[in-house]
Amino acid sequence: FRPEELKVSERIGNPGANQMPLELKRVIERPQWMRLEFSGGILVDIPRTEYEMHRDHQEWMIEFPANSLRVL
Repeated sequence: FRPEELKVSERIGNPGANQMPLELKRVIERPQWMRLEFSGGILVDIPRTEYEMHRDHQEWMIEFPANSLRVL
């Protein structure tokens, strides 16, 4: 997945069908975006304003685009 395709939110309850709880490892500032690096090598790019809304979360939920998931 490309980092800009993924969405982040605070973890509340159990994950949905296309969500996964992950640990935030590092935040990298970019000119217009913030790159969030999660466990498992997952990268998410979000606008600075969105990051500011989520920055204090202790637990994060990553949402993958449902149309890109395949069952193996």
